Amino acid sequence: MESFDVSLEGRDIPIVHRVIKVHERESTGEIVVLTKGDNNLDHDRILYAKGQLWLHRHHVMGRAVG
Repeated sequence: MESFDVSLEGRDIPIVHRVIKVHERESTGEIVVLTKGDNNLDHDRILYAKGQLWLHRHHVMGRAVG
């Protein structure tokens, strides 16, 4: 799993969380991801905008290496 800097709508600062699931939409080929923080028991959907289930490419600001 890789860690990414993610910008979430309504949040003042980016977060760095791991991608735990990658989904490719059959109709468009678009790749969307689900993230999780290391200290969280579950995925990050609670942090996403209301009704948002996946992060899209424009939410990813960068990739953490190391």
